[in-house]
Formats: sequence, structure tokens, C-alpha cells
Amino acid sequence: MKADAVVSRLRSFLPAELRKARRQLVIGNDPDRAVHEVRKSIKRLRAALRLAQELAPERTLEAVGTPLRKAAHALGPLRDHLVLGQTGKNVAQRDEEPPRLPPGPAARPILKEARARLRQAAGGLRRLLQKAWTAKGVKPGLRAIYKRAHRAMGRARQTGSDSDLHAWRRRAKDLFYVLQLVDAPAGLVNKVQRLTQLLGDDHDLAAFIAHHDSTKGKPAHGHLVKRANKRRRPLQRKAFRLGAKLLDGGADKVVRPAMK
Repeated sequence: MKADAVVSRLRSFLPAELRKARRQLVIGNDPDRAVHEVRKSIKRLRAALRLAQELAPERTLEAVGTPLRKAAHALGPLRDHLVLGQTGKNVAQRDEEPPRLPPGPAARPILKEARARLRQAAGGLRRLLQKAWTAKGVKPGLRAIYKRAHRAMGRARQTGSDSDLHAWRRRAKDLFYVLQLVDAPAGLVNKVQRLTQLLGDDHDLAAFIAHHDSTKGKPAHGHLVKRANKRRRPLQRKAFRLGAKLLDGGADKVVRPAMK
């Protein structure tokens, strides 16, 4: 996609996606689904803003990005509780009872806080769209997103820590959403999506283990914790193998096919 077309798409995508997120929180009868969909929208919006960092004034970008980050943070406890429950069901076998979780956090005040933050983001976005944007920043913006993903993969390679693997997943998600925005080739988009899925499955297992594997005495549901640990190893091997194919070798591997 040409740079001018990317700018035009960004300027229409941002308000449309933010309206979608706000609508989910207002009319969503299913809080679980609302949290899932709104968090996806926020991730798309934040990735688009990272692409726009070279296109628009930084201060006006912050007026949108900061409340979006706070909205995502507010929704985090609800999302974490949902993931723990679903991962427990996935780890348990058919003849096993999945772990029982304590009641989750109250949804109403969390959703109220998220709605307030998204209202703030909408105000900031109106001001942002009044500013002039430059198409010259599209390629540098895409390169910057690639470089963040590549650096995050390097740190995850070095440490193998849960926090660094999760950081790599977030940066890979940014790249995935931005490649969708610029109409990159489907093969490239699908491979990056596969990478995010592998890292996401690994992160969910890591969160499950951290919740159940207590250092004080015998771990709760120890056999499930052991099984979850075992499942992480092939996921990480596949992620690093695919990440090397996608991200090693320089930004042009991603930028050139995306900006044709």
C-alpha cells in the first residue's frame, strides 16, 4: 500500500475502531465477550498509534494513547480471570475436573472505568485528527515497529523469561495489526499471526502456572502445572523458529512487501 493511502486509512480506522470499542462496553450484554472484544480493539488502536508516531505530533498522540493504555490496564483483571479459567479447562483432560477459581473481580466498576478512559481517548483523538499528518513517516514508522519486535525477540532468546516472552508477544501483535492495516501480503500476515498465537498460548500457560504453582509447600494441582510446563516447550521452540524466519535478516524483509 502506498504511504498516502496508509495515512488515509489510519485517519479513518482510528475513530471507527474507537467507536466500536465504546459501543461494546455500552451495549454488551455479555461482559466476558465485551472485555475480549474491547481489549482487541484497544490493541489494534495502540498499534495504529505506534505507526502514526512518525506521522503526527507526539503530544496529541499521547492524549489518545495514555487513556487507551489505562483502559486496557483497567480491564486486565477481568481478562486474566477469564484466561485462567479457560486455560485450566484446556490443560485438564476429559476425565479431570479443571481447577476451581475464586470469584472474579466485580465487572461493573471495571467496565465503568474503561468507559471513562475511552471517552478521554475519544476527546484526544478528535484533537489529533485536526492536525496535519505527513506520509513521509509511514515507512520509518513500520520499520520502528519491526525493530521493536526484533529486539523483543532477541531479549526473549537471551533470557527465556516469562516477562520477556510476553513483551515479545506484545510487539509481535503490534506488527500483526499494522501489517493488516497496510494490506501486506496475506502470507506474511498469516505467518505473523501464527507467531502471535504461539506466544499467546505460551503466555496463557505461564499465567496458569504462576497462579497455581505456589512456592509455599506442595503446588495446587501439581499434575496440571507439570503438564502446562511440558506444553510450553514445543510452543516456544516453534515460536523462535518462526520468529527467526520472519524477523532475522533486516526490516526490509517486512517493509518492502508491505509497502509495494
